[in-house]
Amino acid sequence: MSPLPPNSPNYMFSLFSSSTPDQGSSLDLPNIDSLVYCENSALDYAVTEVGVIHNGCQGVACGSPCKVSNPSLPPCESSKRELTSHQQDKLETAPGAAGLASMETLDDSGAAEADPDQGEDGMESVKLDADNDKCDLEKGGDTTDTSKMASWRARLGLLSKFRLLVAVVVIFIILLIIIIAVAASGPRHRDHTSAPIMDGRYVEAVTSCGMVQGLLENGAFSFRGIPYALPPVHERRFLPARPVDQLDKCWNGTFLAHNASTPCWQVYRDGSISGTEDCLTLEVHTPFVRYENPLPVVVLLGADSLSGGSPGPMRATAKLARSKEVVFVTVNFRLGPLGFLATEYLTRSVKPQTSGNYGLSDILTALKWIKLNIEHFNGDKNAVTVFGHRAGGTLVTALTSSKMAKGLFSRAWVSSGSGVFPGKDLAEEQMDNSEYVQSLGCGDADCLKRLDVKELLNKVPGHWRYPAADLPSSGLPTPHRWLVLDGVILRQHLSDVWEKDEGLPIKLVMGASSHSDVPDNLKTSWNDNSGVQVERYVRDSLLGSRGLADEVFRRYNHSYSGLVSLISDIRTVCPLLTLSRSRPGVPFYVVTHPRSEDGLAGVAADVEAILGTYEPRDVEQKRFVTAMQELFYRFVHLGELRREEAEKKSNQNRVLLIGQDANPSRDYPNCDYWIAQDIVPRSRVIQLELVSCAEQVPGTCVGHVFSKTGDPKLFRPKEPLQSFLHYFFKSSDPCARRLKRGKLLKEVGFMSLLIARFYF
Repeated sequence: MSPLPPNSPNYMFSLFSSSTPDQGSSLDLPNIDSLVYCENSALDYAVTEVGVIHNGCQGVACGSPCKVSNPSLPPCESSKRELTSHQQDKLETAPGAAGLASMETLDDSGAAEADPDQGEDGMESVKLDADNDKCDLEKGGDTTDTSKMASWRARLGLLSKFRLLVAVVVIFIILLIIIIAVAASGPRHRDHTSAPIMDGRYVEAVTSCGMVQGLLENGAFSFRGIPYALPPVHERRFLPARPVDQLDKCWNGTFLAHNASTPCWQVYRDGSISGTEDCLTLEVHTPFVRYENPLPVVVLLGADSLSGGSPGPMRATAKLARSKEVVFVTVNFRLGPLGFLATEYLTRSVKPQTSGNYGLSDILTALKWIKLNIEHFNGDKNAVTVFGHRAGGTLVTALTSSKMAKGLFSRAWVSSGSGVFPGKDLAEEQMDNSEYVQSLGCGDADCLKRLDVKELLNKVPGHWRYPAADLPSSGLPTPHRWLVLDGVILRQHLSDVWEKDEGLPIKLVMGASSHSDVPDNLKTSWNDNSGVQVERYVRDSLLGSRGLADEVFRRYNHSYSGLVSLISDIRTVCPLLTLSRSRPGVPFYVVTHPRSEDGLAGVAADVEAILGTYEPRDVEQKRFVTAMQELFYRFVHLGELRREEAEKKSNQNRVLLIGQDANPSRDYPNCDYWIAQDIVPRSRVIQLELVSCAEQVPGTCVGHVFSKTGDPKLFRPKEPLQSFLHYFFKSSDPCARRLKRGKLLKEVGFMSLLIARFYF
């Protein structure tokens, strides 16, 4: 075989035995050093002389059965090879010899005629087209079994080189499929409910009293007006709530929980009266109606005071429930005299003999209903958070001292509630209510139960309805607290229970807005931006008479917002902060971010941000809403405010100042100052009352009252009469009746008796 020029184009030779073409056996030719199979060639076998053909077969395109002995040979690149017609004719005329085959012609033929282009070895050197740069993937004619096996071996050999990469890709795909499957089946990615939706709008759930039908709203479900207790009407007026636990008291068929029920009777701030006695119902808003993956429950309790203003801003929606993956429950409860009146007539009419706190019994009964039924609404009965605002927050705080509430909720959030709690026992509260009861013209319980509701409410003294939100002044009446130590629901004062660590084992958060209290007269008459009216307002108060006005202006300035902040600190923020400090581990927050143009945050800013009704107007307000929601819903789901509080328990007693963000502070300096000055109302107050029955004025007796706080450190013995006042009563009113309010301590000179009494 004559050598080919080193720079010759791609030369391929396909050799077949004329006798056994199907077996593809090679000829016994001299000077052939290697027999190579090229997979991507249109030819089955290629014969090369080592070191002669530099554009032969090598690399991924070449493989067994004959291994190339020269590793430097370049890969096979021709994609199409055609024999010239002259060469084709010669092959067809050469009998018994090996012939050339193109992609299109692989037939055996004989030719004895010599050709000038034929080499010394009897083989013809055939030039293939060099214009094509790739091996053709299409093979013509029959492919032998050996070539097929070699082709698969070559492919498997190539695959083995990348087996690690292939394994990694396969594992990644498997993991991705698993992750997608788990995520798709998880509770946060399911957008359907297990309960069927009827007519595209209605859904049904089970309760202990029968089926209830709710509505599909914004991709979630709302059930309204579900009774949780027997109607407190007629003979059941002025009685504790009784659950609907008898079949004859339940409804027949399916209860249509489509419409909100009317709130309980109440008096609003504008003096209007409205409501109904048959009001012990609740609303449920839930993302799903199913049993798997139960969600946390938030119970909403709202009222401006214990006389009215319920539910106020404490309103949830199905859309919010879906967004936060929480089940919301809003509870109606009795207010005013229908909810809290304690009188001797009512006490004697029942056993055990007690009265008052009917509104608290409503809430307890609602919580028991939730414990029993909330799982049917996809709620977790073991993850219930009671959320109270204003008077609702006061009731929530009171329940933390009641053993009857044990096991009914695990977390509580109190917003702008009262920090001053009643400590009057039942007998004393009945005495304080006696004048009001007499004004009703009733002498027994039956009369009170038959009395017209509007008459019952209209006779309530004005200062009992809403506590005065103003600076301390000697002319302000003592607020009526309504709650009483009835011996059943409330047995001990809150401070005593917390001090002994006998309260409910729950997690508690307390807080308020820095502008919680705005006097009604300031809302309508304020028109001074110079600060003159603010200064006169402060100096005319108790703060001015005690020489504290200059310190007030140093801390709060002369602005309208500064005055509102001062009133709020004294009336709400500081008393509530003081109360929170009496129980270890209770976080406290103050909302400071202004909402309106007058610079006020608003009493309900935190609640509205949490419940999604706060409408931010700028980026700063959006950040405030986000910060407030993150705090609340993290607490609802995990029982902690922030990760830092979970990791550092020492931070739980710090104050969180919530502006655009929640920033921890070691303290709230203004409150420390007012507490030290004995300006802030305390949770426990000792009132000393001196009564003289000697008729200083014909036909009258005179009483003398002064008080000190229950904290001995804040009592100044040198100024015992700083809160001194006098009152007169007719001598026909026996002194003994007055003395029932306290404990006889000592006879003092012309003063008949010295009485120590507790009030809150």
